[in-house]
Amino acid sequence: MENKLETIKNENGEYSVYLLTCKDTPETVYVGITNSNYVIQRLFKHFEESVNNTSKNEEKHKWVLDNWRNIEMTILESGIKNSEEARIKEAQYVFKYKKLEKKVLNMTYVALRCFDSDGNLYKDYASYAEAAKDFDVLPSRIMQCVTSNLKLLKEYTFIKWTKDSPEKIEVNKHNKNTISTPVLQYSSDGYFIKEWKTALDACQKLFIDRSRMSKCLKDFSKTAKDFHFLYKGRTIDTYIYPYDKIKVIMYDLDGNELGKFKSVKACAQVLIDEGLTNANISNVRSSITKISKQNKPYLNRIFTVY
Repeated sequence: MENKLETIKNENGEYSVYLLTCKDTPETVYVGITNSNYVIQRLFKHFEESVNNTSKNEEKHKWVLDNWRNIEMTILESGIKNSEEARIKEAQYVFKYKKLEKKVLNMTYVALRCFDSDGNLYKDYASYAEAAKDFDVLPSRIMQCVTSNLKLLKEYTFIKWTKDSPEKIEVNKHNKNTISTPVLQYSSDGYFIKEWKTALDACQKLFIDRSRMSKCLKDFSKTAKDFHFLYKGRTIDTYIYPYDKIKVIMYDLDGNELGKFKSVKACAQVLIDEGLTNANISNVRSSITKISKQNKPYLNRIFTVY
């Protein structure tokens, strides 16, 4: 038999996600992750943990001890590069089996349901970490939205997921904030293109994900489909400049001037052409703009904007 469990290894510190089942309790499952050299080592570790009762998950310990001889371990996914990614994957599989109405013995993760500004179902998330990664915020920010009934980015509402969670919620019209505020669209160089009636209208017409649009409206340096967006009447944060007004002087680390540029984009293109970075021009441009305010080097260069 090929790829016996005893031979499956995690190479170079990588992680695997596994599933524990038992033929005598077909509706009960446990999902875990391991970076043990041989994956099967984690199976024997479960037995040791259950004997010593080393965690508060007493139901899992009892299941392991009662069914030890018949527990089977299946690798769900392997080759995962780091623990953060592995834990997100683990949570996704936990959520998958919960939705299949299995008795999942994991106690770690809380699944979430997210609603948009109109109260419609936006997306389900397997954990706080997965939602935080999607919206580019800290997990504690998502947790605060759940526990304090706050809106993320003044738009998204989160609740804890259950099999009875609604697919639509009522929205307090007085708390919709910027939902009906017009949105201004700019080119990658900061030139005004168009005014949209709402952010949702721009998303639908330009095929932009709503979470990405929210990030752009929060930080003018971010782009979606290579466009910048700004709520009408808002001012750009002090460390962000309108790109059509920026000029750049580039210096080496000894303070010698290496060139003047009529725009951040032109300066970024030179750095790319010289092979100093493999990043795309949008990311390089944003880095130059931000780092110039911090008076720190970037790619062994110093930048001054004016």
